[in-house]
Amino acid sequence: MKSRILLGLLMAVTATLNMFAPARAAGFEYSFTHEVTIADNLATTVETTIRAKAGANASVPGTISVPLFGVSPTNLIARDSNDNEIAATAEGNALALRLNALQAAGAKDWTIRLSYTSTSGLSIGQSTVFMIAPFDYGEVAVANEEVTLVSGAEVGTFVTRGLKPTESSSSAGNFINTWRSSEGALKTAFGLLFGDNAVADVTFAKTLENDTYWWQTQSIVLPPDTNQQQVFINDISPQPRSIHLDEDGNVIVEYRLSPRQSLDVSANLQVVTNSYTYSLESSLLTNDIDPLLTERYTSLNDTWIDTSLAFDDAVATPVVDLAREIYEKVSEEYAAPQGDSAYAAALSRANTLVGEMRANKIPARLVVGAVFGDGARVFASPQPSAWTEVYIPAVGWMTLDPNFEQSASYFGVADVQRMALALRGFDPEYPPENSTSFSITFVDSEPPSTPVTKPEIKATKHMLLPGLTIDTIAVKMPPGVIVDNAGLLIGDDEQVKLGSLAPLQTLNIRSASMLAAAFTSESVQYGVFSGDQLADSDILAQTTMNVSYLPMIVLVLLSLLGFVSVKYLWPRIQARRGRDKSDKESRNKLTISADAEGEDIENVDMLEALDIPQDETPVATEPEPMSAQQEVKHPVANPPGAPAAQPITEEAPRAVHTTPPKHIPLERAHEATPEEIRREIQRKRPRRLIQ
Repeated sequence: MKSRILLGLLMAVTATLNMFAPARAAGFEYSFTHEVTIADNLATTVETTIRAKAGANASVPGTISVPLFGVSPTNLIARDSNDNEIAATAEGNALALRLNALQAAGAKDWTIRLSYTSTSGLSIGQSTVFMIAPFDYGEVAVANEEVTLVSGAEVGTFVTRGLKPTESSSSAGNFINTWRSSEGALKTAFGLLFGDNAVADVTFAKTLENDTYWWQTQSIVLPPDTNQQQVFINDISPQPRSIHLDEDGNVIVEYRLSPRQSLDVSANLQVVTNSYTYSLESSLLTNDIDPLLTERYTSLNDTWIDTSLAFDDAVATPVVDLAREIYEKVSEEYAAPQGDSAYAAALSRANTLVGEMRANKIPARLVVGAVFGDGARVFASPQPSAWTEVYIPAVGWMTLDPNFEQSASYFGVADVQRMALALRGFDPEYPPENSTSFSITFVDSEPPSTPVTKPEIKATKHMLLPGLTIDTIAVKMPPGVIVDNAGLLIGDDEQVKLGSLAPLQTLNIRSASMLAAAFTSESVQYGVFSGDQLADSDILAQTTMNVSYLPMIVLVLLSLLGFVSVKYLWPRIQARRGRDKSDKESRNKLTISADAEGEDIENVDMLEALDIPQDETPVATEPEPMSAQQEVKHPVANPPGAPAAQPITEEAPRAVHTTPPKHIPLERAHEATPEEIRREIQRKRPRRLIQ
């Protein structure tokens, strides 16, 4: 039983060894040496040597691929050790060598030397980035690989990026850097960065649309100043409603849109990105960080979460070392979700790093912008991306890009390959990603000198009452750069800190003065604080705040007008209202009289129908008492036992009631029946004209 177990283990070990070393045992072992000479105009001369050492049962492959340094190779020559020409063609980022002649000769150990010229690197303004990415040799068994970069003094000074060189030296005015791997191929990207800054012309264009039926305030976000870049705002069109900086330092430009309005907004800027190597000598702890920064930039939410990377001695570890440990662990262990785009993967990694830094009490914020490489290679055009900034005591905000870390170590360095378009310190989704609104073109020019910003200052004391003024100060910034630590000196001793001001921003300050101070003109001076106090050497612009009595004069005139109105005009108005009321009552009475007169006109019609003169109009009177001769006794007998019947008296005919104004004899009015009177009125009415 034991012998069977031992035999099985031996077979498994043998199979494993055969899996990992078939090429070395049965094929060739390869050594690759590349020497790349970089000229001033980015023309690159490359010499590659391939040495193959045959193993047991080795056979020459039909094709072998080697890395292509640069693009568009010319003067391509490949020869073996016998000076036989080897066919070589460019295929993407590789050169394919056809080994048919060596294969036919059954060569054992052989050597091929390859040379060509190409265009390498990327010019970013006055800077040049030259990066070499690890090459995938496929099934080829690489024993060792060596790359040497040679640059002349005319190319300029440089800094290394990515993998640190194995050797660095200088000879005959040339700088020589060598990267070497004695165990297989080089696995990490590396390169050189020539120049320490780059200047880009940036154009912003966006259409703001209000699809609602009400007024809206909409904003655009322009790139912020950071430790790595400086922004020069030259023009914004059309004139915005306001410009200001938010808490993160983004330049917020606001417009007021009317219902259903569409507005095309454009801005012209220059952005200077800097190559930066941070000083990492600080030994300060998280407890040494400004409490305000800790409060603002260490809160967690649904996006910035604690991924449970535990560090037992996090509190006692210097912030620099703790940040490096978190950065490397997130870069190594985090895997972007499958199917994510390059931008989505970069954003996800950066958010994860922000959350982990904050969970360990290191202030962190998200940066969205554009990159011109991925740490291993350079891009011909900018691509949207995202990275992280962390706050290191005594260092400031430091750029950390876990996406670049996938290719090489970039902790503690930042270069011209990135441009920040917005900072997100409070909301992981605002400002929104808007790289498509920007057009970025690098120019071969020196960075513009930082202008001495002299704003336009207007200051006035508005006298409201004797001894009381409202003081207004308006500071309008010119085009240019963001100014930090701006402030005002009012009078001799009152200092007002304004903080950071954006180009073209207008800042309004209001206060009040009383008693003697209200009658005194004061100087207003603008400057930049170099410490806690605004010294005379810091003053850049000034004006005088004079007293304006116009508001008080207007108030006095309005008061007099009110007095006159109450004293003289109001009684007249009341009297007029009384007369109007009396006139209205009179008109109502006249209306009632007209109605009564209308009834009298009908009576007149009746009189005319009866042919009665109007001066003899009958009136309704009480009937005269009847005489004894007018009594009519009915002969109806009473039943037996009934009381005696009372005599029935026949009354005289009643007069027609026409409400006449005068008395006429009744015998002339009651001779016609009402129907006859009505017909007579209808017959005679058209002949009458009523005035």
